[in-house]
Amino acid sequence: MTARNDFIRRSSTRQCPDTTTVAEPRPDRCGIHAIRIWADACADRGRPVWPLRLSVAATGGEHFGDQPSTGAAACQTRPVPTISERARVAADEATAATAATALRELASDRSPKVRQAVARNPSAPTDVLHDLVRDEKWAVRFAVAENPSQHALPVALGASDPDARGRAAQRDDLDEASAQLLLHDPVHTVRERMAEVTQDESVVAALARDPHPAVRSTILLNPRLSETDAEMLASDPIARVRATAAGCRRLRPEVLSRMADDRSSLVRWSVLVDNPERLDLARKIAQDPDEMNANQAKAQLARPRDFTAFRGDIDLIE
Repeated sequence: MTARNDFIRRSSTRQCPDTTTVAEPRPDRCGIHAIRIWADACADRGRPVWPLRLSVAATGGEHFGDQPSTGAAACQTRPVPTISERARVAADEATAATAATALRELASDRSPKVRQAVARNPSAPTDVLHDLVRDEKWAVRFAVAENPSQHALPVALGASDPDARGRAAQRDDLDEASAQLLLHDPVHTVRERMAEVTQDESVVAALARDPHPAVRSTILLNPRLSETDAEMLASDPIARVRATAAGCRRLRPEVLSRMADDRSSLVRWSVLVDNPERLDLARKIAQDPDEMNANQAKAQLARPRDFTAFRGDIDLIE
């Protein structure tokens, strides 16, 4: 390795346009392995690499590039597009529509930025998307889920990565079949992502009855949830769900009064801090056996407007 590094430092140089001088090894004085190391090092530094397409046929070694050199020429060079240029080509819908082969080549590009641009291109072929949805980089997998084409949606929903499926679950063009598929996804975080944004009332109602408490808690934050379902979740067997319901601001006053006596200190805390205008409930919780709840209630009773300011000008309920 030391000898190779010494060789690279002694190699001839050439001036690249708009760049600094870049050391370039000569195939007639080294093997293909050294050339590959040099090219990889330049690419990793984000610098333009002139002799990426080299031929060492004259030295008896292998060649890589479009055409091997012939005659006395020991090295054939040609410029290669930078990462940004390749990414622009990958994202160009017009180019992709007329050259699917180019997209297939760019889909295996060493740069994640280029592969991400291919994954987001609506003209990317389905087989390419199937490969990219298994990419090692999460940004590439997410780009497939965000691809606006209809043929990309089934690919994303069939991904092995639950985060990619969750990204697809937040698309606003989900059809009924896709929504039903997501409702039965085996990973609860995928259903949570859908619960955050869905506008379909039937889907909201189904998620309010999801078997996982994290999903039921998340759907309480969706403005499409009905008051009836919110009150149903206020009686959920899981304290975390009841606590979220106490802060959803869609419960009737009498339901909140009942929750102030909940067996869980977490639920009573949520009733107190998420409904600071309810001074009647603060007085009840000031006698709470949980010291933290009691102290918080006393502080809210002493300076009620300090705790309601973030809600705006709302009336206090004595």
